[in-house]
Amino acid sequence: MVVVMVIYRNDKSKIGKISMIALILGFLVCFEVQLLEFEANTYNATFHADPIELFDGTGVHMMVVTTRSIGYLKDREQIIKGYEHEDIELIDLYQLDNKDRYQSKNTELLNMMGIKKDDFAVMGENVKSYLGEETKIMKTFLSRTDLSGDSAGLGLALSGLIEKGELKNHVTFGVTGAISARGEVLPIGMIKEKLLIAEEKGYPFMIIPSGNWTEAKKVIVEENLEIEVFDVNHIDESIELINEWNAGNGE
Repeated sequence: MVVVMVIYRNDKSKIGKISMIALILGFLVCFEVQLLEFEANTYNATFHADPIELFDGTGVHMMVVTTRSIGYLKDREQIIKGYEHEDIELIDLYQLDNKDRYQSKNTELLNMMGIKKDDFAVMGENVKSYLGEETKIMKTFLSRTDLSGDSAGLGLALSGLIEKGELKNHVTFGVTGAISARGEVLPIGMIKEKLLIAEEKGYPFMIIPSGNWTEAKKVIVEENLEIEVFDVNHIDESIELINEWNAGNGE
């Protein structure tokens, strides 16, 4: 394109079109070159992590999963043995394909360009809209830089209601789920990991989005889980469950 621009540098009718084509091609090169960073990734590994209770006594424990991208290694058994040697408790390995790489690359670029908001930030805005304000504990939680995604939305909203005195709870339970500004509970990823963590922690109950129920049932059977899982479509259903559990405990 540079050669063509030099040849037709004195032809104003053509140089404008050529410059536009060059600009578009340059943008595409910048866009696609980011894929080189993701090309080396072969697997995503997931690990156990401690759930988050925003402040002591709420009983609302939000499930957290630690993830790590693995580059260049293709032998699944070698990766598993490596973590076993390091005494790191691995939950699962997900092999990445080109679709995964493109999605990761495009999401990162859109976030950088400001076209797409970060899921964690959107979650904060939705919870704030639902609660009608940003509570003190919610503000502290959203200032964290070690978290990502939107699966803490439901737990954050329930914790906010407790903080505001609009909900009481004395039962320990696990929760995961994204939330809309109207309180609708939306499906999330890594439901298997979150159920296994809740089971490991010994929680009697777990609230999940209805959109994840089919996958959750499969995990419960395959992993022989004892935790009692409840699926909800709206936060109001979660509030009803919490009130029932507390009534059953004589609260």
